[in-house]
This record gives sequence, C-alpha cells and structure tokens, in this order.
Amino acid sequence: MKNSPFLLALFPVVLFLAGALPILAALLALTQPLSDISTLNTFTQPWALLFQWPGLVRSIGLSLWSAIAATLISLWLALALCGQVIPCASGTARAISSAILAMPHIALATGLILLLSPSGWLLRIISPTLTSFVRPPDWTIVNDPYALSLILLLVIKETPFLFLMAFNIAGRIDVVRQIQAGNALGYHSEKVWWSLLVPQILVALRLPLFCVLAFGLSAVDIAILLGPQQPTTLALLVWQWISEPSMGNQSLAAAGTLLLIVITLVCFVAWRYAEKIWLKYCRNAYGRRRNTWRIPLTPLWVIGILLTLGAYTVLFVWSVAWRWPFSSSFPLQWTYDYWLTSIHQLSAPIINSLLIACMANLLSLVMCVGFLEWQFYTRRNTNLWLLLAPLLIPQISLIFGLQHMAAWLDVIGLLPSVIFAHMVFVVPYYFLSLSGTWQTFDSRLIYTAQSLGKSPWACFWRIKIRLLSKPLVLSVALGFAVSMGLYLPTLGLGAGRFPTLATETVAYASGIDRRMAAVAALWQTFIPLLVYGIALFLPFILTRNKKL
Repeated sequence: MKNSPFLLALFPVVLFLAGALPILAALLALTQPLSDISTLNTFTQPWALLFQWPGLVRSIGLSLWSAIAATLISLWLALALCGQVIPCASGTARAISSAILAMPHIALATGLILLLSPSGWLLRIISPTLTSFVRPPDWTIVNDPYALSLILLLVIKETPFLFLMAFNIAGRIDVVRQIQAGNALGYHSEKVWWSLLVPQILVALRLPLFCVLAFGLSAVDIAILLGPQQPTTLALLVWQWISEPSMGNQSLAAAGTLLLIVITLVCFVAWRYAEKIWLKYCRNAYGRRRNTWRIPLTPLWVIGILLTLGAYTVLFVWSVAWRWPFSSSFPLQWTYDYWLTSIHQLSAPIINSLLIACMANLLSLVMCVGFLEWQFYTRRNTNLWLLLAPLLIPQISLIFGLQHMAAWLDVIGLLPSVIFAHMVFVVPYYFLSLSGTWQTFDSRLIYTAQSLGKSPWACFWRIKIRLLSKPLVLSVALGFAVSMGLYLPTLGLGAGRFPTLATETVAYASGIDRRMAAVAALWQTFIPLLVYGIALFLPFILTRNKKL
C-alpha cells in the first residue's frame, strides 16, 4: 500500500483548487471596489459612508450579542448533556439530536413564527381564558429588538450539532474510566467532567465551535424571519447592500463584508483567550471536591423538545387550516387544498432542490472519499483548517466573491454555478463527519486482504466501503440536509432562476401566506428526514447476508 494509485493524487489537487477558488474570489471581490487609490477621498469614501450609516453600531452589537450568546448557551447545554449521557451510555439523546439536526433551520424558524408570534398558536390556546385577549396583542415577540427569538432558534439548532461533535470526541478519551478514577479520589462526577474532561474536549471542539460562531454572525435567512428589523443584524444589512445593483452600494457592501470578517476573526481570538482562562482555572481547581451550584438540565431540554414539536405541529395545523380566527385554539374549517396546490406551485422548487442536493452531494462525496483515501495511502494528516474555511469565513463574504466571479465568467444564473456554490458549503461537513472515521479505520484489514491477493480496488469496495457504510450514508444524509437548507448560495448564484424549497419558504414566511409557508416548510423537512430514514436502514441492507 505504499504505492498509491496515481488517480488518487488528483483528488487533493482538485479539492484544494476548488476550495481556494471561492476564497480567492472573495478576496478579489472585496478589495476591488476599495482599490481605487487615485485619491485618498475615493479610497476612504466607502468606509466613511459605512461608519456613518444610521444604526451601524446597533447592528454590530446585535450580531455580536446574538451569535456569542447562542454559541455559549449551545456549548454549555451540549457539554452538560454529554456529561450526563456518556456515563449511562444512553443513545436516546443522540437519536433526538440527529433528528433535530436533520430539520432545516428555515422550516424550524417558520414554525416558531407561527407558534410564538402575537397571533401564534401558543396565545391562541390560552386566549381568552387566561389572557382575556380577543385580538392579537401588540407585542414584539418575533423580530424583537433584542434578537431573543433569533438566539432561541440558534440554540435549538446548534446545541444538537455541538452535542454530537462533543459526544464523538468524548468517545476517544475514555470518559468512564477517568470519571471512576476521580470518584475514587473523592471528587464528584460532575466536578471531574467539568474540570478534567471538558478541557480535553474543548481543544478538539474548537473547529466546530468556530463554525457555529461564524454561522451565527453571518446568518441571513433566519435573520430575515426572526431577527430584529430596524436596525437589522450586520449580515442582513450587508446582504441588502449586495442586492442593490448600484456601484456605490457594492463598495459599501465590500466594506461591510470586510468589517464582518474582522469581527469574526476578533471573536475567534477572544474565544482562544477565554479558552486559555478556563483551562488555567481547571488546572488550579484541584482540592475542590464538591460542586455547590447546579442548574437542572431536564426542564431546559424538555422546553427545547416541546418548542420543536410545537413548531412542527403548528406547521401541520396551518397547512390544513382554512378558517382560523385568533381566539380559536384550532381551525374552524379544514382543507387540503393547499397541499394539492403545492404539487403545482412547488413542483419546480422541489425538483430543483432534489437535483441540486443530489448533484452537490454526489460530487462532494466522491471528492472527499478520494481525498481521504489519498491520505490513507500516503499516511498524511492534512490540517482541516483550510478544508473548513467555508464554514469559518462568513458565508455572505464567500457568496459576494462567487457572485462577482460568476458574473465575470458569465456563468451566473446557471445550474452548475449553483451546484458548485452548494458544494463549497457541503464538502466541509463531509470532512467534519468522515475524517475521524477514516483515520481510525484498522488498516490491518486491508493489509490482510492484499496479502491474500486482493487488489486495492477490491479491498476498497468489498471491505472498506461495507464496513464504513453507516458513517458514509449518515454523512450523505447530513450533506443532503445542509444542501436543502442553503438559502444564500441558491439565491446569490442562481440569480432567482432556480427557486428551491429554501428560497420559497423564506418568501412565503416573510409574507402573509401562512398556509403556503407551512406547506413549503413541511416539504423542506420531510425530504431530509426521508433521506435520514433511508440512511439508517441502508447499511443493514448492504451488509445483510453478504460475505466480505
């Protein structure tokens, strides 16, 4: 196995070229409108206009507040749940987290709007008996000025992701034995978890955590649905400038995007210092054997699960509602017309979503597996920082660069451009989910098979793929769910010519058609869940009654 096939050497070259292209395009697009140095005033004008923009400081504060608060709450909940689940080896939390992770954030945001808004289902159930409301109150619950509803959605979506990442990392450090050793020395299990094991997990969890933080700072689609509106978050403000065709707004968008990148980098550096402070505290925490302060987690998790279930329940109810006045807990008249109408109105978005997701995931899977096999043959462990760059850089900056590159090449609004834009964000998830599995694969199985006369190709297909079929199909399901929920890449590179379920759901949910918004959100959820269901059973079908 020392002589790897020549074709495998092409995968890292193609992959790094494809990964460097959007980053290079973003750098060129961001610097080009600001590169006019004919006069100092011309160069500084976009920056002066940016910093004089009304509400800019408020927009920056909202972005920082929502992203940092959601990240810290999600991290704490994920680590706390992981510490409770691992000792008892329970798989229920993993199953629930995987199910929530498969739900597109746009669909979940639409459900929360219909559940928590002043005319939402929650107030309909308790009104007028408990509230004496006969009309919707003039409350700002959704799109509140403090971004609380945006933080709530980010916490619900990011906590399962961080939990699954932390759970996989904890499986490599023998958590149970270290907790038993700490208990033998008189330390409480929770103290051992937070002071000894969490510092080990945090170091390996840094990349996923940065991805969550960058997503919270640059989210546009959920900011449209749940975020504050006047002023908006910085990412949504930049997207409004990008959508304007005038050159002045493009220069302003370039300056705003660079500012967003700088803010993201500053947050990364701040987290590194906070992490060092926590590690130093944990190293000096010996001798403190008991914890006297503890927050019960069960009510928090029950609230999160109930909100998720309630969001999807109200989506289903609204999808079949015909006449539903405010004070009624349930619709007075029911209809299935909107589901029948959706077959016609949403047929093109459904087909586009399936086509783009299938093509993007197929190409991403081939590239990632080929690259991991090249690593396996050459025994090289490439740093994942560059491979995860699209998740670490604000999404809107990459879309801004890809838009300019596609316009320059005259390929904007073409299907391959949209597929490539989806691959930019799908490929990192494949590496995030498959790299650990590929590195821990027992290479002695391949050596034994080759010593028996099997070719490398036969070893790959008949041994490795079958043994790794479960993580492979689960990674495909994750990538499919990610692609189904991508809003900015579809709208930015497709120029509105390829409507998908993500773009249509945002359009319906931000308008007044609640019924079609509910139907579109359910379609966007059913398809990824169906793929996840297939992914759970496919490994058993592939390996059942078959000899390796």
